[in-house]
Amino acid sequence: MGYDERKLFQWRNTIVGNVKNAIHGTYHAISARHLPHYLAEFYCRSNRRYELHVMVERLLSCAS
Repeated sequence: MGYDERKLFQWRNTIVGNVKNAIHGTYHAISARHLPHYLAEFYCRSNRRYELHVMVERLLSCAS
């Protein structure tokens, strides 16, 4: 396994670990039937976590 392949494997392993921790930390039980929904929620959360200004604007609009 070359350097690039090893780095790619480590990156995949990190992503899988993050998904598993997010699902197990959020839900008490999971089912294969709802797995696409869990993955979609993780995808949405991970893509929006750096958009702090948008989160603050939404929070303020919901609070008013």
